[in-house]
Amino acid sequence: MEEETSREKRMLVEVLGEPVALAPSDLYDTKFKRVPLGYKPRDVRSCLDTVADDIERLIEQNRRLRFQVEQLQDQLSEYRRTEESLKNALVSSEKLRSEILNEAKKEGELIIDEARLEAKQIYQQAEQARVEINQEVARLALQKERFKAEFGALLDAHREMLKKDIGTGTDEG
Repeated sequence: MEEETSREKRMLVEVLGEPVALAPSDLYDTKFKRVPLGYKPRDVRSCLDTVADDIERLIEQNRRLRFQVEQLQDQLSEYRRTEESLKNALVSSEKLRSEILNEAKKEGELIIDEARLEAKQIYQQAEQARVEINQEVARLALQKERFKAEFGALLDAHREMLKKDIGTGTDEG
């Protein structure tokens, strides 16, 4: 009997997490000596049974509450892990956003540099074409002047020939 009570107290320590001075079985098994003019044994037994029932109920409630606390602590740990994962994901996404933004800026600058270079090349080609056209215009103007001079000289030569032909009176032709 003593060993059984001790086992029950150890079990209660496991369930409650702390030692108890009085277990429900202690109350159920308590025997009082009969004395004259004392309490009615039936009333004492009824009171002890009620107290033992309440203690059993409280022990069971305590056990359930401890179990709930453990579950809530497990959930809290899971929420903390999730929170940590979300923080890490947020930091990673922020870092990735920053890298993408920097890459986009670099790419934009590269496109602008390429466009400037292409514009410069187009300008140089246009300038070269303008110079070539001006040279061609100048060459053609010179050729025109040369043609005018040569044609004028030819006309003058023919005019002179006509004057000589008219002045000599010969008609060849």
